[in-house]
Amino acid sequence: MNKLGVITIGEAPRKDVQPVFDKYLANKTEVIQVGVLDGLKKQEAEIAFKPEGNEYTMVSRFVSGDSVKMSRNKITSVIQSKIELLEDQGCTQILLLCTGVFNGLRTKHSVLIEPEKIIPLTVTGLVGEKRFGIIGPLKKQSNLLLEKWSHCKTPPVFVSASPYVFNEKELRTAARSLREQDVRLILLDCMGYTEEMKKMVKEEVGRIPVVLSNALVVKLITELLE
Repeated sequence: MNKLGVITIGEAPRKDVQPVFDKYLANKTEVIQVGVLDGLKKQEAEIAFKPEGNEYTMVSRFVSGDSVKMSRNKITSVIQSKIELLEDQGCTQILLLCTGVFNGLRTKHSVLIEPEKIIPLTVTGLVGEKRFGIIGPLKKQSNLLLEKWSHCKTPPVFVSASPYVFNEKELRTAARSLREQDVRLILLDCMGYTEEMKKMVKEEVGRIPVVLSNALVVKLITELLE
């Protein structure tokens, strides 16, 4: 059986994402999950990974459900160590379960699957020059979209609704806001969004296509694991 290594920037296992693995990879692949927050308490993580100034801020959570904001720069070396751990365990493909942009990650022999290199090109390939919408976890991230979506001829519309400190009303309001701005597609741009959250968005936007980041990436992975 193939081994797929999965690295979350939170604590493993990510039970919120597990249904996606079960749906598309069941009985085909052994999934080994590891996380940046494994073995840490919330206070320890807040101290170790605290964002400073205008550092790129990311958010994830512990198995308990507690969320934590982290500096991308401070967790990159931890992610690299998790890659090396999974390679030592025989994983031939390694998925970074995060839609953030990271630089300098490397493997010795495994295929490293970075959603940020897949999702933007896939989404813009689908919509072309039409306007599309993004729902992300942090309002602060709206100022950092230029880095990730700089290739778009038509800049996306960003609204925030956290999947980690979840508020259904907030998500539905965000979805309606995008519908009213006449977007042609909506991307749930965080690995923490679930199939149920996608359903809520769909109920608010009608016929506008809604793309769930984790499902999109896992569906593509199935082609590598055949």
